[in-house]
Amino acid sequence: MISFYSCEKKSDAIIDPTLIAPSISNPSKSKDTVYTNSTTPVVNFITSVRVQQGGDDAITSVVCSLLDPSGNVIQNFSMSDNGGSPDTTGNNGVYTTTVNYSITSCLTVGNYSLQYLATAQSGLTSNLIVISQPVYYSNNVAPEVSFVNAPDTVIRPTTGDVPLMIGIKASDPNGQCDIKTVFFNSILPNGNPSNQNPFTMYDDGDLLAHGDTVAGDGRYSLIIRIPPSALIGTYQFKYQASDNSGLNSAILNKPLYVKAP
Repeated sequence: MISFYSCEKKSDAIIDPTLIAPSISNPSKSKDTVYTNSTTPVVNFITSVRVQQGGDDAITSVVCSLLDPSGNVIQNFSMSDNGGSPDTTGNNGVYTTTVNYSITSCLTVGNYSLQYLATAQSGLTSNLIVISQPVYYSNNVAPEVSFVNAPDTVIRPTTGDVPLMIGIKASDPNGQCDIKTVFFNSILPNGNPSNQNPFTMYDDGDLLAHGDTVAGDGRYSLIIRIPPSALIGTYQFKYQASDNSGLNSAILNKPLYVKAP
């Protein structure tokens, strides 16, 4: 009698589990808009986000990043789900942190952003959520313009353009960084506005391009050109500055007379 026996081959292969990335949803914040003063500016509020773990892949970190209006990350904040303040209930999948950012110099106000990202033990990261966080001054006031540096009269050229450097001082009680733009609108001698309005002025230290000698000194400059086709007569140059909250300064008018050669 012949008997046949079989034995199951034992596999030594390691079975890799299927990894699932975490997911985040439902971001919330304690303030729709942050208002701060320009003397001691502070951005402070509480924010939370719901995190779903992917399978058995434990969550190792949840981070909220604060971005300035230009999209630059200025600070990262670790979020927790441990029931410790400001988190109200531990281990419920809702991660919380206090965003607290202060600066001793001028704070640029506008639309900041919050970015949320969770990371699992395996290194897998969640979807990225980005929401807006407006930040404005509670004591905001309009900027001011003064001290126009421009000639009263210029002779119209017969050939070629004549470059003309003009400058103006602009300041803001909330800080120089609160000035968004400095500009002027030109009214032609016939009463019509220039089709190139508004003319943006610069405080960038670019002497060749804009006629500005020192960057960041509060003096804004521009090089304009008077062509042979320019109308004879008085032009009105109406100067203004605008801040990051949309407030405009009072208009400062400086006429320029273009006379025949």
